[in-house]
Amino acid sequence: MVEVTVGPNARTVNVDVGPRTGQFAVRLFAEDFPADGEVSVTVTASSTSGAGSASAPVTYTIEGAAPTDGVVQALSRMTFGPTADLYARVRAQGFEAFVNEQLNPNSINDGAFESSGPFSRVQGAQNGYQFKVGMRESLIAHSIFTERQFQEVMGQFWSNHFHAINKDTTVRVQAREDLEYYRENAFGNFEDLLLYSARSPLMSQYLDNDTSRAGSINENYAREILELHTVGVNAGYNDQDIIEVARVLTGWRYENIGGGTNGTLPNFRFQFDPTRHDDGDKTISFLDTTIAGRSGAAGVEEGEELIAILADREETRNNICAKLVQLLVADNPPQDFIDACTQSWVATDGNIRAALETILLNPAYIGTVQYQRNKAKTPIEYVASAARLMNVAPRTGGRQDQFYGYMRAALESSGMVHYDFPVPTGFPEVGVAWNNSGSMIGRYSQVTQVARFADQYFDIDLRNFITRENLETAEEVAAYLLTIATADRYARDEYEQLVQVLKGTDGIFEPRVSDESVAVRKALAAILVMPSFQLQ
Repeated sequence: MVEVTVGPNARTVNVDVGPRTGQFAVRLFAEDFPADGEVSVTVTASSTSGAGSASAPVTYTIEGAAPTDGVVQALSRMTFGPTADLYARVRAQGFEAFVNEQLNPNSINDGAFESSGPFSRVQGAQNGYQFKVGMRESLIAHSIFTERQFQEVMGQFWSNHFHAINKDTTVRVQAREDLEYYRENAFGNFEDLLLYSARSPLMSQYLDNDTSRAGSINENYAREILELHTVGVNAGYNDQDIIEVARVLTGWRYENIGGGTNGTLPNFRFQFDPTRHDDGDKTISFLDTTIAGRSGAAGVEEGEELIAILADREETRNNICAKLVQLLVADNPPQDFIDACTQSWVATDGNIRAALETILLNPAYIGTVQYQRNKAKTPIEYVASAARLMNVAPRTGGRQDQFYGYMRAALESSGMVHYDFPVPTGFPEVGVAWNNSGSMIGRYSQVTQVARFADQYFDIDLRNFITRENLETAEEVAAYLLTIATADRYARDEYEQLVQVLKGTDGIFEPRVSDESVAVRKALAAILVMPSFQLQ
C-alpha cells in the first residue's frame, strides 16, 4: 500500500500498488489546489508482508490550473461522447485541428461505418411501424459509430429545427431523405436548408400546407415558418402577415412518384400546383414588402422570393444563432457569442460553417470554465455516449435486435420518441426538459442492462482494454474510465465511489491476476448514473 497526503488541506488516502509492475495512481482534484495553484504530495510506502521493512516519505510539489486546451468542449459538444481512441487523438492533434477536421467531413474516412449498412433495416421496411423502428435504430447507429461526429450532431440539430413527422398519411420515406439532406448539408447555407424544408412532402403534410389553396388557406405552416424556422415569435408579425405568407405558399404540395405496392412504401416529391395558387399580390407588413402575384408555373417564384427574404432577415440571424449558441455553449446563450455568430452570418451570406467556426474558435469558448460541462445531455446524447464509453456494438452475426432494443427503449422511456414527437417545436435542447426523475430512471434502467450483459450479448472486451492501457489497480481503472466518460471532468466522491465498486466487498481488485470482468461491468453501470456523466 501507499499512503498519500495532499497539502495544504492534509487530505490522506491509501492506494493500491500493482502486484506485477509496482505502479500506483494518485488523483488530484480542483479542491486540492489553493489559490496559488500549488500543492504538496507526500507518498509513503508500507509493506503488508510483516515487520523488517522501512520506508522514507517522498514529497512532490505540483502546480495546477484549469486546462484551456479545448478537449472538454471538443468531446462534450462536438460529438455524442468521448471514446478512448478519440480522447487520445484530440489530445494529440489539438482543438483547432479537430474543429477543422470535423467541419470538413468528406475528409474523414467513414468507410467502416458506411459499409455496416446503417439504413438497411429502414430500406427493408414494409409498413410504417417497421420504418419508424428502422429510422430510430439508424439514428442511434449514426450517433454511436460514425467518425463524422460533428456532422451528425448538426444534422440532427437541423432535422430537429425543421421538425416534421408523419401525420396519418402515407408520406413516410421522406423522413429518411430529409435527415440525409440535413446531415449532408449541415455546414452549408441556411437559405438552402429553409427552402428544402419548405418543399419537403413530410413538412407539407405535417403542417397541412398540402391542403392550402386559394380561397381556403391553411395557416399552420405559415405560422411555424415564421415562429420556429426563421424570424421567431417576437419579430413583430401579426395575424394578417401570417395569412399573407400562407397565400404566398398556396400550391406548394407533393406528388406520388412510385412505390406502395409489393411490400414497399410509397415515395413522394415536391410539386407546385398552379391551380391551387393564389396569384394576387401579397403585402407582408412586418417585412415592409409586397410580393407581386404570379400565375401559372411562375407562381412558385413567390415562395422562393419569400424564403430568400426570410433567410436574410436580421431577426432570423439572431434566432438561429441563439439556437446554435444554445446547442454549443450554454442553455442561456451568451449574447457576445450570438453577436459574433450573426456578424459571421452577414459576412458570408448565411454560411453555417463560418458561423460555427466563429463560435467554436472563439478563445472564450475553451477558456471559460463556466462554459465547460454546463449542459445536461438529452436522452440521445446520453444513450450514445454510454455506448461509446463502453465501446459496445451489436455482436457480429447476431443480437442486433437486442442491442438496438435496449437503446430504443432507453430513448422511448425517457420521452424522446423520434418520428412520433407531435409538437412542431421539436425536442427541447435545454437540460431542464430532460432532468426529471421519470426521464432519467427510464434511460438508466435500459442502458445499465447493456453494461450488465456487455460481454455476454454484445461485442465488447472488458479485459483487453485494461491490458492495452497498462492498468493494474482500482485507482488506475477508475481514473481511466471516468476520464473517458466525462472528458476528464469528474468529482472526487464519484472517483472514490468507483474505486470502492471495483474493489468490492473483499477490497481486492487485481485484473492482471484474476478475471475482474464482473467488477468492471458494475463500475461501468455505476458511471452511467453518476451526476458527471449526465453533463456534456
